Amino acid sequence: MPFTITTITLPCGSPCVRVESIGVVSKEDAAQMFAVIGEGGTMFGVPMLIQTERQKSLSPEGRSLFSKGFDSPDKQAWCGVVVINPLLRVTINFMVRMNGNRKVKMFAGEAEATRWLDERVREDRVKSSSPTTT
Repeated sequence: MPFTITTITLPCGSPCVRVESIGVVSKEDAAQMFAVIGEGGTMFGVPMLIQTERQKSLSPEGRSLFSKGFDSPDKQAWCGVVVINPLLRVTINFMVRMNGNRKVKMFAGEAEATRWLDERVREDRVKSSSPTTT
């Protein structure tokens, strides 16, 4: 499997799934990843940092799974994707724009992506601890 899935801790203390993608990602590879991070998976709902620096390409079938897998923004956690490959950047940008998911953002480096994820998690904490008015 061309994915290494680990857990890191954001500066705010929250866990974060770190996915490193390597080589060519097929439909089967994407399905294995979604078994972990997708709805019903053990890491579903945990913020994600996806590192694609060593990823060469994404098969059309894998692309289809990723497009469908991130189309429930109300259920999905924040996702920062580090992309340096220009072709992969165009592909991911297209998929994110097509499904309108505002919880996924691309970055040129891991430090910037981690900062952004940390800020989103902190904002969510403030929102969830604020009293609601009726």
